[in-house]
Amino acid sequence: MKYLFHTLSSRMSKSQVPFTVLCLALTMLSSIGHALTLNTSFYEVTIPKKLEPKDGRGIENDCYYQGYVEGIKGSIVALSTCSGLRGFLQTKTLNYGIQPMESSYNFQHLVYRMKDVDFENSTCGVETEITRMDMFITEPPISNIKERRRYVELALVIDYEWYSHRQKNTTMIVKEMVQLVYLVDAMYDTLNIDFVLLGIEIWTNESLIDIVQEVGEEVLMDFRQWTSQHFRDRMHYDEACLILNRKYAATIGMAYVGTICSRYSSVLFISFIYPLETVSVILAHETGHTLNMQHDSTRCNCPFDVCIMLPKLSSAIHFSECSIKRYTELISSTRADCTLNVPLPEKIFSLCGNKLVDRAEECDCGNEKECKADPCCRPHCMLKKGAQCTSGLCCKHCKFIKKGKPCRAPVSECDLTEYCSGVSATCPPDFYFLDGTPCNDGQSVCYNKTCYDPNRHCRELFGKRKF
Repeated sequence: MKYLFHTLSSRMSKSQVPFTVLCLALTMLSSIGHALTLNTSFYEVTIPKKLEPKDGRGIENDCYYQGYVEGIKGSIVALSTCSGLRGFLQTKTLNYGIQPMESSYNFQHLVYRMKDVDFENSTCGVETEITRMDMFITEPPISNIKERRRYVELALVIDYEWYSHRQKNTTMIVKEMVQLVYLVDAMYDTLNIDFVLLGIEIWTNESLIDIVQEVGEEVLMDFRQWTSQHFRDRMHYDEACLILNRKYAATIGMAYVGTICSRYSSVLFISFIYPLETVSVILAHETGHTLNMQHDSTRCNCPFDVCIMLPKLSSAIHFSECSIKRYTELISSTRADCTLNVPLPEKIFSLCGNKLVDRAEECDCGNEKECKADPCCRPHCMLKKGAQCTSGLCCKHCKFIKKGKPCRAPVSECDLTEYCSGVSATCPPDFYFLDGTPCNDGQSVCYNKTCYDPNRHCRELFGKRKF
């Protein structure tokens, strides 16, 4: 059973924000004396009518909100009002979660400090020596993550054991998955990444791989093999995640590093055995690995008490400088180019304000506040008078950059420079020499637009030993 979901943005004024959200915000912040201001860049998740669950209850819309605490830099608020209140709020010193109380008939909710959740020394199972897949990385120039918006198209696979644990209630499971991805989307906003929940597959009869194993690495390998043989051709995702109801010793998640656009290795699993807000941190962490991030060490600068890529499970919802550097290294190569693919228009529900240029739109500057600051685009998604473009490597000051200007510099002698055409805001596709082309005066060969030296690679892996 599969459903399609898409992250959209809707323009709503503060007066339209549900009163319960504002009350919750005041309650959560009363101890620190700050008022909460929700900005108007809210996100909702929508599915077409024909794909709604067959029990008739459907999936609620217009109930996903992102915001910040006024006057507190780096604060994040993500709230859902679908079937009660759910989400988190983090400042530099406080991190609260909220969730509905189970079996409550009078709208009771639990507001708690996320750091108080008993994580039982749970850890990520990624060990660099075992699961690292990015063997051919060199040090490319660092890209600016703000240059272009990127999109992670995510497919979720629900294991039979977790499906049974949720009373086989498909509607409830789908709602939880939507809320889960929404919270992860909020964490990645600072990296200029949108998450699109492309689809969900639920194993309703039995587990289709062996999940009763001693180590998580074996489960990840089996899931990788299953997706390669039975899933990849049915759903064209950037990464696939298996949702489990168990952990392996202390391991509650695992992924391959730097594999986001790999056809067969962009897989991960997470254990959904904690509150949804905590599980969203696990998913954000494991996705971080596919985006080339390693575990944070004590040398990494984290602007908060802890950051997402800490090896042990925590309540963090921010990334360290180390994580950001590793991510920018990835997007400076071609290995993350799939994340530049804007979701196809036929898969997007046309809505002015979702920051995606849908059918019949010339541009999309987002919410009303963002459009006021945009010099090129009008709030109704049409270009301003005299404007030719709004963004792109070949767009500057709302005009196409003149023909012949470089728009993408080569990263090595195996790469080629691309030039603006003068009639488009988009830089031409990235061209580079074929793999195997001699470079470095014939001492090396080109691989993935990098001059690859196998001897240097061996030294990096094994040191300066003689072979």
